[in-house]
Amino acid sequence: MSPTEWGGPKIPAVDRLPGLRVPAWLQALGRGAWLLVGIAVLLAIAFFLLGLVSDLVIPLVFAAILAAIFVPLVDRLERWAVPRWLGAPLVVLLVIGVVLVVAWMVVAGLVGQGREILAQATAGLEEAGSLPGMAAPDTDQAIRTLGELVRTLVSGLVSGLSSVTVLIVGIVTGLFILLFLMKDWRLVVDGAADQIAAVLGLPDRVGRQIVFDTVHSFRGYAWGLTIVGLMNGAVVGLGALLLGSRWPGRSPS
Repeated sequence: MSPTEWGGPKIPAVDRLPGLRVPAWLQALGRGAWLLVGIAVLLAIAFFLLGLVSDLVIPLVFAAILAAIFVPLVDRLERWAVPRWLGAPLVVLLVIGVVLVVAWMVVAGLVGQGREILAQATAGLEEAGSLPGMAAPDTDQAIRTLGELVRTLVSGLVSGLSSVTVLIVGIVTGLFILLFLMKDWRLVVDGAADQIAAVLGLPDRVGRQIVFDTVHSFRGYAWGLTIVGLMNGAVVGLGALLLGSRWPGRSPS
């Protein structure tokens, strides 16, 4: 007959074996170890689920960051009597235009200077071959090797993208998410602050302060990168002007 059947007191599991006493510190250590195991399992499950929906999570994260940075432009347009449903698409188009202009400047610069870079490299190889004690390098072979290296680099970069279709879908999805986030930014921020406050058991004002500080940090980081980029562009442009480099699309004089 068990103790529960005859109404006797329950014996703890650690006391059922005579002479076995588990110290309190060891019990606490065991509980902590199982807690760490549970946290690791939960994190593994969370990362697994994020991997399944990564095609949506990654555009959402980038759209949220961009919305936090560019939503002041939508607010400014709203103060100028431009409704948010119109201001948000205008800002998105502005961002796309800036990206396309920068990409065109980079690509046009590389293409425009391609022949000049190749000529400089060929002249350097020929000059190296004319030095005493050095054999003349095979210029054609060096150029072919350089071309193969560039093709390998480009093919590796393209193959790193899982699929062009997935990339296009991700970009389009991110743009739509960015559009709706900037249009309904206040509702999104208020909802996120309320959820943070409810989950952490904090007052509503604390949740709002957390969201505000996070958004402010992203904007400050973006402003810092912009200032550094402008300074670097000014230095590079001044150096190119002093060296007499030609601009993309401009024929050499």
